Amino acid sequence: MSGKPRHFSDLPVWVVEDHNDVLPHIYRAISSRHLPYQGVTMLHFDSHPDMQIATELDADTVFDKYELFSALSIENWILPAVYAGHIRHLVWIKPPWADQLPEGSRQVVVGKHKESKKLRITWPDGYFMSDCLYAPKEDLECTKDLSVDVVTMDTDIVPRQSNTAPADFKTKTDNPPQSRNSPNQESCSSCGCMPDRSISQSTCASDRNTQSLESEGAVLAKSGCRSCKENKESDLLRLKNSSKTNDNPALSETEGTQTYKGHDKLTSDDVCVTASAAMERGNATILDIDLDFFSTRNPFKEIYPETQFRQLEDLYRFEGPVDDSESALRDCTDERATQLKELELALRLVINGEEKTKEVSDERFKQVKSFIDALRPSLTSEPLDAEMIHMAGLTCDDNGELPHHVSTEAEIDSLMVATETLLSSLPKPVIVTVARSSHDDYCPPEQVDQIQQKLLKILQNTYGKLDVHLDYSNQVDS
Repeated sequence: MSGKPRHFSDLPVWVVEDHNDVLPHIYRAISSRHLPYQGVTMLHFDSHPDMQIATELDADTVFDKYELFSALSIENWILPAVYAGHIRHLVWIKPPWADQLPEGSRQVVVGKHKESKKLRITWPDGYFMSDCLYAPKEDLECTKDLSVDVVTMDTDIVPRQSNTAPADFKTKTDNPPQSRNSPNQESCSSCGCMPDRSISQSTCASDRNTQSLESEGAVLAKSGCRSCKENKESDLLRLKNSSKTNDNPALSETEGTQTYKGHDKLTSDDVCVTASAAMERGNATILDIDLDFFSTRNPFKEIYPETQFRQLEDLYRFEGPVDDSESALRDCTDERATQLKELELALRLVINGEEKTKEVSDERFKQVKSFIDALRPSLTSEPLDAEMIHMAGLTCDDNGELPHHVSTEAEIDSLMVATETLLSSLPKPVIVTVARSSHDDYCPPEQVDQIQQKLLKILQNTYGKLDVHLDYSNQVDS
């Protein structure tokens, strides 16, 4: 797309409720030439990666923005923008309690699966494989390259082991939570900067109206970092481990990843170096902040009793591949697809009082019936919803759970200070998008307005005059 870039007189800040609703504002900035068509960097502050893909999303739907917007939800809006060619660099800056993806830096590919025509990614981590979203690069066409950094904000917060919310919190039942997908729990964490490698140009027909991306050169590296080798064993280890320790052992090299050694945790300088490097590689930057970055809940834990929630975990448990071979990865994906298909069908059959069909194994049907029979007495106020239960199951596979940490005011303030310090050290973004995430209870509704006001204040302190748009219902004063 040609044309001289335009500049906003005041930094626009779009505040929405559901996170996927930021995408139309980003696309509008692209259409108006305030953001470039391609090569954009996104700094994504969130307790969740939001890097899922709607399982049945046809890849070509990405190029019909109106159909795309209606097909997206809160956990799967980023990668379609990658496949469309807009976002090239993603930095997920997460709070200390979030661990759905391993820290570090990685080059991945997003593309159209040659057989299914669905959108898929080449990252064989449990976060993607548990939802059958992984595919090897040779199975994809019209591919787009993506550089991903995952870093943890350095604060004084020490993650608490308790998942107990404040006693006065009331769970909302009129707005069922959307799925954020589950974390694949890790046995260790890593951090780092981008490897020095070149990015190949896509030859997809959808790129014919875009300019080719320049190859990346050497990237800023902090003392203590080193280049890494290809090593799929690290991915396999992450897939097969079902619990995360609080230890930080010396970290080894991983596929497409550079890591720091000898650090107990990432420092503020580490996060700044990573974010700065990504911003320098990109053509422009989107600053994207979910308010659940500062305080987050797992709303599904409030819907189901503890015993039944653990049963749900067992039903949806994800078994990783037996080894790191491509055939093992394919077999794992096929087996997981069968498991999910049977579970979804069995839930509908049991809840509707229908007989088992041949598409569901006897054992699977028996397990689902036992779960539903135990669940019914505790949910007498509402009818059981198979789709809702299936969504909840997808968030707790592999013994993992969605992040749950309702922050104290002191913890919120600590993250605010860390965020302001980081942003003041980085170049100014082109646009800021903010998601409240309170209707689904991911950001505690009793805290969301206070968090929003504090965030807008630090954005004003950092960037000066803002052009704030409150694009959600029940607006509050900023």
